[in-house]
Amino acid sequence: MAGSVPIHGMRSAAVAWLVEAGVDPAVFHPRQSPVFSENSFSAGRDDLDDLWGTGARISWLGGPAVSLGGWPRSAAGSAMAHVATFHLGDAHSALGDPKERGWPDEAAELLPEDGYIQVFHDLETYGYEPDDVEARGWLVTWHADDPSQARPPLVECDDDSNAPGSTAQLGLFYPGWMIPSPLDFDGLTDGTFTAADAAIDELDSAWVAQRHPAQREPHPIPSTRLLGHSSTGDLGPREEILPAALPLAAEGDDYVLLAEIESWTTLNGWFGDASSLEIWMRRDDLRARRFSECWCIIRTD
Repeated sequence: MAGSVPIHGMRSAAVAWLVEAGVDPAVFHPRQSPVFSENSFSAGRDDLDDLWGTGARISWLGGPAVSLGGWPRSAAGSAMAHVATFHLGDAHSALGDPKERGWPDEAAELLPEDGYIQVFHDLETYGYEPDDVEARGWLVTWHADDPSQARPPLVECDDDSNAPGSTAQLGLFYPGWMIPSPLDFDGLTDGTFTAADAAIDELDSAWVAQRHPAQREPHPIPSTRLLGHSSTGDLGPREEILPAALPLAAEGDDYVLLAEIESWTTLNGWFGDASSLEIWMRRDDLRARRFSECWCIIRTD
């Protein structure tokens, strides 16, 4: 395997590492993807409550949500689980200056420079069928973060949700990148498939070591991240689910993976047996900040 993984590196460093690992970056195109890391933060609300009121650009999984004036509910009337609050200003900063870091400016252009999104889900609607929209099983909201105004309060669910746990995990976004899954390509040789698969495992393990430095033998599990590629593969959503569930209307539009949220650590068991929750949007909707126009998929494939 190649040397130490440049998980925070410039594009040139990522490309050089991939080449050394036997992966063709022209095929397995690396893409910027800010990664949520809980490094240096303990679980619980104490730090969250202290930092939220200061205006800090913080993100967290589980726990309380920022008040919307009423807790979101599905079409069946059940209270959704608060999955995450992500401060996009923090994530945008993790992208750095595209010219200095050598990455295309697409990610910086797509991701808002400020504000935060909240993700709620009923943990039951898998998003594989177009009529799953009728369940209203998810809600993604975006909020401007005006430093001249007091932030809304943090609130707990006002009813029982089916979330396996409610502990908040604070974190920050760090510079990151990833490559597409070899499952997205037809006709790869065994050697090419194996090299790409091993590179992804090495990249995932390096992130686990960064997120949990006390863990002696990090295992290759996905990280929670924004943009980038799906760790399970982009092809299924792009070709089998989204064209019917979230059809493209404008010429030149495309699908963007806004977020992948893993369920191996803080949200263990939330999305079934070690599955990830993916949030997909049309590129034009993301540019227009229409976060209500998204599609959530619990990846069980």
